[in-house]
Amino acid sequence: MLHEDLNDISDLKEKIEKALVDSNFIELASLSSKLEAIVQLIADNSDYRKNIRKEELDALKNLLIQVKKYEVETEMKFKDYTAMITNQFNLSNAYNLS
Repeated sequence: MLHEDLNDISDLKEKIEKALVDSNFIELASLSSKLEAIVQLIADNSDYRKNIRKEELDALKNLLIQVKKYEVETEMKFKDYTAMITNQFNLSNAYNLS
């Protein structure tokens, strides 16, 4: 079961990276929720903790690193996006006031 979960996580990572590149924040939120659910299942399952192999543990450690990277990238992209929207709004208002 853990192997299937790790495969699902790998697929989600690829989709998350694409959503980040595309600045698709709606898709990113959905994918993040799915990722969180899978990780929570792994964390809550005592059988996983008892029987985890080194490769699986390494994969989970790498996942933690990736998640932190995604957090930073998402924050930066969202700041850029909101700044762009604010600038567009201000330019639109300035044009309409002219």
